[in-house]
Amino acid sequence: MASPLDNAYIIGTQNFKTWSQGFNQEGYLKVLPHPDVKVPFKDPFQDWREGRSGNYVSSWGPEKELNVTLKMEDLQQVDIDGLGILKSGDGKIPWLNDKATPYEFLRGYNGSVPGPLLITEPGDTLKIHLENDLTQVSNLHTHGLHVSPVGHGDNVLTAVKPGERSDISIKIPDDHFIGLDWYHPHLHGQVNEQVSSGLGGQLLILAPHDLPDLDKFDPTKESGYTFALNTFGIQQINRQGQVGDPLNQDPTKSLPAGTPLEVLDQTSDGKKIYELSDAPFMGYNGKPLIYDSTKPTGNPPNSFEYGGGQQAEPLENVIHTVNGQYNPTLELKTGEWNLFSFTNMNSNAFHVLQLVKDTGTELIPQEVTLVSLDGDASGVVPSNRREVTELPILNPGMRVSLQEWFEEPGKYYLLSNGTEEILGDNAPSMIRGKKGFDDGHLTWGPQVLATIEVTGDTVPTGSFPEPYDILTEQAQKIDEVIKAAQNGQVDRERTFTWSANAGGAIKQGNVPDSTVAKTFEGTYRINGQYFATDFTSSQVPLSMPMLGTKEIWSVKNASGAIDPNLPPGVPNIPLLEWHPFHIHQNDFTVLEVNGIPVTELKDQYLEGVLRDTIALPPTYDPDKPPTPENPYGTPKVGGNPSEVKILMNFEDYPGSYVNHCHILFHEDAGMMATVRVILNTEDTWLGLGSKHSSNGQVELFRASNLQQSINLNPYGERFAGAIDVAIGDVNYKKSFENQNVTDNVTDVITIQRSLSNPDDKFTVKVFDGQTLIDKQEQGNRELDGQDNNLLITEFTPFEGIDISPLSKASIATGDINGDGYSDIVVGIGGNGQSLIEVYSGKDFSLLSKIAPFHHEKGFDGTINLASGDVDGDNFDDIIVGQGNGGRGLVELYGGRLIESQGSLDAIDTAHKVALLSNPLQPYGDSYRGEIEVTSGYILQKPDVPNAEPVQTYHANITTSALGDVADGHEQIKVFTYTGGDHHSAATNNDSIQHEHGSGDSLIRLDKEFTPDSKLEQLSGTFADIPGLPRGESVLFALNSSGTPELIQLQEKNIPTFINISSDDILGKSDFLVDAITNDPFLNTDGHTHTEGQGSKFTEILTNFEPNIDGLGSADFGKSSNLGLGHEHEGHFHLFADHQLIGNTLGVNSNETTLFSFG
Repeated sequence: MASPLDNAYIIGTQNFKTWSQGFNQEGYLKVLPHPDVKVPFKDPFQDWREGRSGNYVSSWGPEKELNVTLKMEDLQQVDIDGLGILKSGDGKIPWLNDKATPYEFLRGYNGSVPGPLLITEPGDTLKIHLENDLTQVSNLHTHGLHVSPVGHGDNVLTAVKPGERSDISIKIPDDHFIGLDWYHPHLHGQVNEQVSSGLGGQLLILAPHDLPDLDKFDPTKESGYTFALNTFGIQQINRQGQVGDPLNQDPTKSLPAGTPLEVLDQTSDGKKIYELSDAPFMGYNGKPLIYDSTKPTGNPPNSFEYGGGQQAEPLENVIHTVNGQYNPTLELKTGEWNLFSFTNMNSNAFHVLQLVKDTGTELIPQEVTLVSLDGDASGVVPSNRREVTELPILNPGMRVSLQEWFEEPGKYYLLSNGTEEILGDNAPSMIRGKKGFDDGHLTWGPQVLATIEVTGDTVPTGSFPEPYDILTEQAQKIDEVIKAAQNGQVDRERTFTWSANAGGAIKQGNVPDSTVAKTFEGTYRINGQYFATDFTSSQVPLSMPMLGTKEIWSVKNASGAIDPNLPPGVPNIPLLEWHPFHIHQNDFTVLEVNGIPVTELKDQYLEGVLRDTIALPPTYDPDKPPTPENPYGTPKVGGNPSEVKILMNFEDYPGSYVNHCHILFHEDAGMMATVRVILNTEDTWLGLGSKHSSNGQVELFRASNLQQSINLNPYGERFAGAIDVAIGDVNYKKSFENQNVTDNVTDVITIQRSLSNPDDKFTVKVFDGQTLIDKQEQGNRELDGQDNNLLITEFTPFEGIDISPLSKASIATGDINGDGYSDIVVGIGGNGQSLIEVYSGKDFSLLSKIAPFHHEKGFDGTINLASGDVDGDNFDDIIVGQGNGGRGLVELYGGRLIESQGSLDAIDTAHKVALLSNPLQPYGDSYRGEIEVTSGYILQKPDVPNAEPVQTYHANITTSALGDVADGHEQIKVFTYTGGDHHSAATNNDSIQHEHGSGDSLIRLDKEFTPDSKLEQLSGTFADIPGLPRGESVLFALNSSGTPELIQLQEKNIPTFINISSDDILGKSDFLVDAITNDPFLNTDGHTHTEGQGSKFTEILTNFEPNIDGLGSADFGKSSNLGLGHEHEGHFHLFADHQLIGNTLGVNSNETTLFSFG
């Protein structure tokens, strides 16, 4: 009896019989490619292990740097063992009137597909010299690594233009988890074409070479293999139309439809030559669900062209390669443990993998040990690993590892998407009843990825290798974090709803075209918005978690749901599609899939491991709900949204990065959102300088506790003048535990505003933020800036510059050069040409000089400085506003440009690094007053669109007019810069110019308002606002009376002003609520006992009465706004006025929570 694979085709037996009539049947793709030809398995990891040269670069061992050049190249062809030569095409679809297609091109790193395997270990640094020899803009992403996203690190928000070179430095943390990751381009708008064309390579982080127990599984000795999976669509011969044909009944048309592969030629040594397919979507060809064979080139909107739209049948021209080979054969022996690790480097393909044994008459799935998902080897510990016969869905971007002991000799296959036609009842649960894996758009048919020939005697399974101690410890830590979260110890919960409806693209004026991802913008959304290639069209609101916090994210997939928000006349076209959720930088653990805890999915999942990618199924039939055996349910249009709950633990690295769908066509079409991780408010200082005399003092507040402040005298008691202040994480003075280059605590930087004595010099002082925190927590309230224990450094700027009493200085801080340290930006004006100097936060060397407003003839006024990432590229930029003596202008200078082109020639640098062709004039031509500037992320971040501007990953440019403004203008204006390389790579950046005269088409006014009190100083920052989640984006401001206040933009950007003086924080009727029991305690002793926790708990209780106006603890127990889940006693919530009790119980009241502390 024959093997089920002998005559198995990827399109299925029935389709083969129907479609192959009249064609060479040898050209149809079989499930088991070339069964009679053995292609020896090639693996660069095996080459490394055995000491042979190969396509790899390694730093494993005593070396601490992996140095590699990665050259991105357009390739004419690749040689695929087991197939032949695969060539690039001409970029045209001849049977669609030579329509252009971007999918007919091959690209690779260093001339190969896949690119070189990079082998490294925790603690090493990747030094990558990236050369862009493509005709497209690109960049680089290290997929799966927990590393810094800023500057020249794993930064996908920056771009490398054709012909450019970029030096990338990525420090891998000492405690990084070990396992298989990968690298690929990630320039939004072009990710799909570049990755699918072959740009990608594996990145393997091995256990440290000096690990004490490395001998438990020594990678240089044990049997381990990597499988880099790529997917290609290959050109087919044309089918001439004729009456009665199953696929083409138009005699005037000839097109590839259900036909064998086209062999263009043959090399002298017998290799067949093929070409990439010109099929409309990605070159992957198949019969559409909505298709009219009498109109095979399509009849919109009634039917699709062949290969277009949702597919009804398996893809017919697709092959999957392993390490650049087509069904290679791996020769192994019985009686050994083998580790197989797979990376799905395709932008679309899904695989459900099985190891099957071919008995000659049937295929028998083998039980294998699932040990890792997404490169986290801690899955190998006994409490985590699972014995399975089918692996979890290997979606695009994901990795999976298994270990197997072959007891018996024989022939085995690594089979993807085995169907019932091949496996019968042994087909994977996700495939049963289908012709392959159906992702809602494409059906991925079965294919043997690799053959394994095992020789030797029968040997019973031996003892499983013992895991490294570090893996056991890591698994325990993950379990503890999960348990704590399940007990309520999380800081915040967020919900993200992903959706797919082609009507959204039509609403935007787009006509969806499979060859142009941009035409689908509006289809794929997150919380109702999409990440547009044209920045001004749409952006998903920014999420801003804090370091040191844990969040539960509920990620819902409503793809398949009817969109109730589409206007009349716009068709509702829900797409019932899967979406692999992927987040950069920050791994997560999965808690639930469709309400089912992962602990109950032991045959479908691997619990307690770190993930960076998870498949989100589409809406499901409520009558056929998810079960532990099938947690995804049965897809149904109009069904219930699917939901995956994940636990995010934000550690180590601040900065901006993205999460997105790893079907990269969806990502390019807008299914991407930006996350910007900020420093914890407990580690953040708030402080402002003064325009006038401040008695030489700076008042500083902790962003987590606005009740208490400290006073710092930076220049000693003898200095009583005005001081300017900047806050940022410049450097550090004490050791720290995180893996960043600094301590993730903001420092305080000061400079005198002016000097009364011409012999004096301006002095920049940098005070260590952690030391200031320690001093405050020790009870200190007055700190002497002459104390060297507080200082990180001090230095004298403006060397060689004439200083006079008219000279006024300004200071700002931001990571201008992208090295992780906040650099120091100082400016001077008021006595001739103004000047900006930029000093390194790492070593305090002078990096660059800039001459602002040098085109303004006769300008000798003062300047005000700020810094923020206004163009969203993870390099902070400089904002400079004219002070007294100007005409109300603002200029912007790009941080990345300063880093690459800046010099000590101030005028030359200003020309090269300016972000605006003309200065911004926020308050019109007639304004001649001073402008204060700052940056931040102050705009609203709604979960549901409301037609008002939202906060994006571009930091705001916020201006404040210190003089009187003309009618039609408000004092505070919040702008967004809409330019930047990341977006301009895919589209021209034409922006809406505001009627008040933006000064440049790249500036957009998003909000303006006038506070009740005149503001003199302001700073964009973050603070804990009672009653709201921690770390709210605010403006910290000083009004003309010197009183500090917070300004927050609520939903629809409505400003709220919060006075943080102690009298307002602690009023006469203030009371405390125990966060655990919700019992209220009336403050009968002023506010002297509102501090303290733990041991002071009893002392506090004795000073509070247990009842307020007859409302007791039972009433408070009804409030969902009280008791935030803190586990340790002594946490309290402070409220103002007993009317709030009514508010929290649903009674009308305007009172709000004042403070939560402890």
